[in-house]
Amino acid sequence: SWVSHSDGSELAPINSLDVHPDGTRFATGGDDNRVKLWNMKPCLDKAAEDDVANHPRLLATLSGHLGSVACVRWSPDGRFLASCSDDSFVMIWRRAAAGERVRSSEFGANVAPAVESWLNVATLRGHSRDVLGVAWAPDSRKLASVSIDNTVRVWDVLATNAAAQLLASLEGHTNYVKGVSRDPV
Repeated sequence: SWVSHSDGSELAPINSLDVHPDGTRFATGGDDNRVKLWNMKPCLDKAAEDDVANHPRLLATLSGHLGSVACVRWSPDGRFLASCSDDSFVMIWRRAAAGERVRSSEFGANVAPAVESWLNVATLRGHSRDVLGVAWAPDSRKLASVSIDNTVRVWDVLATNAAAQLLASLEGHTNYVKGVSRDPV
């Protein structure tokens, strides 16, 4: 019951959930335009759930999207988290290193203090409409995104030049592209 998103005083729907590859945490994306990172231990162990001081439930709230977060996905190596939204953007997040400067949450936001610090390391721009899904390649470097703009885009998330980030734009669908997944082989 404690895994939730809220938009002011009302609960907001959770649109996506993905478990980290090491099983220690999970991410959710919701209609409150936020990504939340949660500790898995309180979900699996009643004693840990009751011991909030030693096992915090909410680890971080990631703000930056301007629309509902449709999908969240961890990279296979667990270093990155991708989120996509109705704002037409894909955001790439990673945990901040010790001493690395992190932007605080938006002014006036009713957000619990973060246990972990996370950075938006890239905002992938190229879709013209809502982005509904993302899928990582096994190398944790390439990411595919799909949108109601009828395209699939393939990105190099580690490229330092924004122009180099977009590797391919696959067009030809005659309607919305609503999902994508990677072939495990």
